[in-house]
Amino acid sequence: MRDSVKAGIAVGAAPAVLGPLGYFWQQSLVPDTYDMATMGYADFGGGPSGGHSHGPGGLDVATLTGPSAGNPEVSVTLTVRVENGRYTVNGSSPGPEIRAAKGQLVQVTLVNDNVGDGVTLHWHGLDVPNAEDGVAGVTQDAVGPGRSHVYRFTAQDAGTYWYHSHQVGHEQVRKGLLGALVITDPAARPPDVDQVVTVHTYDGRRTVNGRPGVVRLERAEPGRTVRLRVLNTDAGPLRAWVTGASYRVSAIDGRAVEQPPEVTDRSVVVAAGGRIDVDLVVPADGRVRLDVGAGAALATADGSGSGSGAGGQGDAGPAGGPAQTVDLLSYGVATGLGFDPAKADRNFDYRIGRRAGFMDASPACGGRSTATSSPTCRCSWCRPGTSSGRPSRTPAARCTRCTCTATTPWC
Repeated sequence: MRDSVKAGIAVGAAPAVLGPLGYFWQQSLVPDTYDMATMGYADFGGGPSGGHSHGPGGLDVATLTGPSAGNPEVSVTLTVRVENGRYTVNGSSPGPEIRAAKGQLVQVTLVNDNVGDGVTLHWHGLDVPNAEDGVAGVTQDAVGPGRSHVYRFTAQDAGTYWYHSHQVGHEQVRKGLLGALVITDPAARPPDVDQVVTVHTYDGRRTVNGRPGVVRLERAEPGRTVRLRVLNTDAGPLRAWVTGASYRVSAIDGRAVEQPPEVTDRSVVVAAGGRIDVDLVVPADGRVRLDVGAGAALATADGSGSGSGAGGQGDAGPAGGPAQTVDLLSYGVATGLGFDPAKADRNFDYRIGRRAGFMDASPACGGRSTATSSPTCRCSWCRPGTSSGRPSRTPAARCTRCTCTATTPWC
């Protein structure tokens, strides 16, 4: 073939290749401002659109507020600021624990001291009216520096929840803009000790309630009943386990478990953003400890070095915890849903995958830059009674019993 023909083919092929690449590159650019309500399309799941219309004539989400009248039984002011690369709420991180009883009216005033990007507060896992949900660009505008916003809602469901910013959340939450929210049930018998265990990683170091290492569990004398409300505020799952006593998982993500059996020598996987309530009785020797991995734990005064394999103060204890985990899908006793899922009025099909492309003008795969590399690991993620594992490209630090062979791109 003549050189001139080859050159002609190359010239003709170049637009065919570069044209689509240029289009996808341009489409990947993230604008400075955008309205999430105008993105995509309305999916009604095969049902009628009545009452769910979008655009002109629809219902303004700002009108879907909590109770506007009445004096709140719980009233809190949370002032957020950023300093030295970390976000604080009322001067600390995690922020103050908010505790209310089921049925009480809660009012939270958010004050933005100096966060330039603006802030919001989202009540993770808790059902609240849409305008109180704290999602910037969807249910409210972000609260700018020097401004404030008032949230009002009725605490309808007892359980363990948490609050965090939903504005630039990948930075603000990771750097500390969060806190615990507990709704108690006045009709239920309370434990002798009711302790929040907020787990968060700051600058690569896992902490319990903002403190690294082993944190002391106060007032946990022998024979006392203890409820440990474990909140995983990080972006990946963690394992939690108890040494020195048996325990029960009494609630998962704010929902009570029916007839939870006792657990020994097993750990519980807590999903990112998830919560579990662990109930136990302090044994006669007073030695009990809850580990959450990476050297972070909560322990009685005598429990920091107790149990099989648990190390002393600041020691991580058994690496990764017990080999077996609690299968939460079969744990406890199943109860009726109150409806038949096979007779749904609307059906939605969500398909989530990964593909190569651009993200804000950078090559990416599923939103992750292809420039990032990580070991290819084969990890054991087996249910009790099985022995097969599945391959994973998760970094070794995030999975158990891994064999890592080579460093390859994520995509």
